[in-house]
Formats: sequence, C-alpha cells, structure tokens
Amino acid sequence: MKLVLIGKKRLLEQLINMLHKDIALVVVEKNKYWNIDGIIKKCEYFGISYSNNAEDILKLKDIDYIISAQSSTILNNKLLSYTNFGCLNIHFGKLPEYRGFYPVYHQIINGEKYAFTTIHFMDEGIDTGDIVTEGKIFINDKTAEQVFNELCDKSCLILGKIYKDMKRGSLPRKKQEGIAHYYVKDSVDFKERLEYFNRLYRALYFPRFQIPKLK
Repeated sequence: MKLVLIGKKRLLEQLINMLHKDIALVVVEKNKYWNIDGIIKKCEYFGISYSNNAEDILKLKDIDYIISAQSSTILNNKLLSYTNFGCLNIHFGKLPEYRGFYPVYHQIINGEKYAFTTIHFMDEGIDTGDIVTEGKIFINDKTAEQVFNELCDKSCLILGKIYKDMKRGSLPRKKQEGIAHYYVKDSVDFKERLEYFNRLYRALYFPRFQIPKLK
C-alpha cells in the first residue's frame, strides 16, 4: 500500500511510527504552537520523504490513500480524486454533530460524556464525507490536552483495526446521520467566558461573609 500523510501535532508523529513502511510522503504543516522538528526527525529516521506543500503529492504516482491527521489544509478536487481508494480524515469529534474547528473543546464545554474520533472519507465539504469508523473515550474531568492525547491513541487503535480493509480497498462507508452542527474558527468566545468567570470569582469572594450556596 502507498500512503501520503498530511497534518501536524502528535497524531501525525504517531501515525508515522505506525505506518512508516507504507508511507511515500509526509506533508508537514507548520504551526506556531507545535514544534515540527520531531516529525521531521521521524521522517528522516525512517527514510520517508517530506514536504510542506500539498501540491507535491501530485508528483507521486499510484497513491492509494491520503490520510489527513489534524490537518488544516482543504484538499482541492484534483487531490481528492488523485488516489486509488480515496482520502481519509481523522476528526476528533462525533459527526455530524461536531464538524469544524475545536471539537475537543466543544465536546468538553458542552458537557458531553464521551469525546469521539471519527475516520471518514473526505469530499468537497468540510467534515461531511461518509463515515468509516469511530471510537470514543470518557471525558470525565480530563483537560483538553488529556482528551486530545487519548484521542490520538484511540485513533491509531481504530485505524489499525481497519487497515486490512484499507489494503483491499474495501472500507465500509456510512452516510452521516443526525443534526449537523458546524463550529467556525471564532465560535470559541474566550473573552465572554473569561469575563463571566471573572465576575463569578468577584461575586463569590467575601471571606468574612457567607457566600450564596452553589447548586
């Protein structure tokens, strides 16, 4: 099998460790919050070509899958149709309820019991393609970082379970069902939430006086 990986962060590095024998190219996205040196070192260690330009995929022949791992790159129609079996995205949210940006944050802030990772085919929309498989973890009182790291591990686990089907080009496909919600990049209003918690702290801070009981 011949794969191209595109993305960033811990998940991409874990997938390189897992799939390195089948990877023809890794497209590494630069991000000011994540150091890419570890990913590049992994590529060099395994002798995998790497690039920071998705268009370099078109220089390759006979690609079976492109796998998007926490990628912010929107693949154009030429790239979407370039592979033998399709393009897969690993999305850290239940679909279609948590399309778009910051699904880990929104699943926590909305009080969900579980956080999901979904492997789905990519199409012209954003997080709208057919679902292949999904996995979930308990959120409990975990931080976003803890949830993110566990979802990286869970994603590798469920990908491993479908890998034989990937090689045969016979992955299952299921249309997304339910009420869709798309979170845009600025849907996280940190200023409003910080102001609320600032007011709450000030309202409850009166050491010598009984504060209202919290329900």
